[in-house]
Amino acid sequence: MKIEMKAGNKTCLSFYGPICEGWSDDDKCFDEKIVKNLLSQINTNDELEVMINSPGGQVFSALAINGLLAQHKGQVTIHVAGLAASAATIITSLKNAKCVIDKGSMMMIHNPSSAVAGTSDDMKHEAEILEKNAQSIRSIYAEKTGLEEKKIKALMDAGITFAKEHNLIPGVTLTQEQLASLTTDMVWL
Repeated sequence: MKIEMKAGNKTCLSFYGPICEGWSDDDKCFDEKIVKNLLSQINTNDELEVMINSPGGQVFSALAINGLLAQHKGQVTIHVAGLAASAATIITSLKNAKCVIDKGSMMMIHNPSSAVAGTSDDMKHEAEILEKNAQSIRSIYAEKTGLEEKKIKALMDAGITFAKEHNLIPGVTLTQEQLASLTTDMVWL
């Protein structure tokens, strides 16, 4: 994670790596504690540019990061520089932020997953948590895109990918033609 002060009142934060809370030895890992620390070092009214290249990670950390970035008062622009997959798309779906997907970069959404060991009651409990996570994520995607949650659920169920060559522009409401072109091998967020 890195902070770069740019000309004027602009700050750039770079998030390159998985979203995890210390469960990985990967020094590229980031979580809400790291993001909160970085945000505390900048003026909340400055324009904020977030560069992200992440395979995803922990849903709860991504939700917390989305909430922290939502509190920033200045304009927020999120650049997908490579990949925003899985939980990383929760960060890119910040309601009032502009999201730019660099040429050749990709986004991928799917239903949340987990691993659990234990009794059948433990499994049922984990399934309930996963469904609540999925509902929360769908509502964030719906708020960002304007798509109905039913459509987003179908896209997440299919585990679909998005690539810029489909000429869908993030941060802008889709035209009827673009909506009609959504298939099971792509998604716009």
